[in-house]
Amino acid sequence: MSLKVEPEELFEVIFEWIGNILSMIYFITPLFNIVRMYKYKINPETFPLLLVLSILFNCLFWIIFAVQSPIWISMLITNTVGLLANIIFLFLYLYLYLNREVKPFIGYGLFVVNCLIEVFYIMWSIIPHQRTNDLVGFIAMIINMIMYASPIQNIVSLFRTGKYEFLPILTNVIGFFATLFWLFYGVLTRDGRTLASNGLSFFIVTLQIAFWAYFFRLLSVSRWAY
Repeated sequence: MSLKVEPEELFEVIFEWIGNILSMIYFITPLFNIVRMYKYKINPETFPLLLVLSILFNCLFWIIFAVQSPIWISMLITNTVGLLANIIFLFLYLYLYLNREVKPFIGYGLFVVNCLIEVFYIMWSIIPHQRTNDLVGFIAMIINMIMYASPIQNIVSLFRTGKYEFLPILTNVIGFFATLFWLFYGVLTRDGRTLASNGLSFFIVTLQIAFWAYFFRLLSVSRWAY
């Protein structure tokens, strides 16, 4: 029995796991914002909540998509970690946003959990149909692009107000490399869905990094002017 592995297959596995590891790191970056919000008592209204919510639903749909035959193990692990982490982040955000008041926190928390369970149940109940699974993959692809685009709200706030309490540069840099490796994976596997979603996401993340660099270039120039 031959154990020879083709170079192309080896690179597919390497890019797949590197892409998933970087995606997992991307999924946990909201933790740094939660810590800063708690430590410096920053106004919770400026917190990038859209990022957390888009990661939540992105992970939820990719988990549903990954649970098929054969099960996509690396994607399942990555998105399960991302889902659980961002549920925790959302609860921490709600706790701080509601001024650490327990009763309303429990009420909103139960509502959020119920919404997630309902969405998961609806999609899970119809997943055996191949067309439906393709639909889940398409929705997951769209949410994936929204997720990578969501930090732009903080970039816009940076340009409008000059404040950057929750500047997502770390998130965008990690997203840049994550989408880059998924692009490599898409080229090797000739997967149109992977190429389309990560190609657009790569462009969006690169644009955000360029905006960030441009702003700080202007900031440094204005400082030298004085």
